[in-house]
Amino acid sequence: MLHAAGEANAKVGALAARVVPMLDDDGAPDARIEEGLLSCKPILDALHISDDAGRIFFKAFDTIDATGSGVVKYNEFISRIAGVKESKFTRRCFDLIDDQRTGKFSFAQVT
Repeated sequence: MLHAAGEANAKVGALAARVVPMLDDDGAPDARIEEGLLSCKPILDALHISDDAGRIFFKAFDTIDATGSGVVKYNEFISRIAGVKESKFTRRCFDLIDDQRTGKFSFAQVT
């Protein structure tokens, strides 16, 4: 299983390098992404999720978080994911992540 996880992590790392910019404008690692990754590192490590994959997860979360507040509300969840329309299904998906029923969720709740 760990070998398969290693192969998957390598593929995710290659994808990250091509698709998701992980550097800020001056070529340094994006501080927000690194901070988000660090906040959930123990969980990601326990799940054998590589740093590259964790960066992709955080970047996706950060893209949905339109206000940059560190939390995603339902309206952001719907409006920031291309092609997703509001429905009972999308509400249920949101509620699965928002397990505390606060109307919002953080990156830590996702991981």
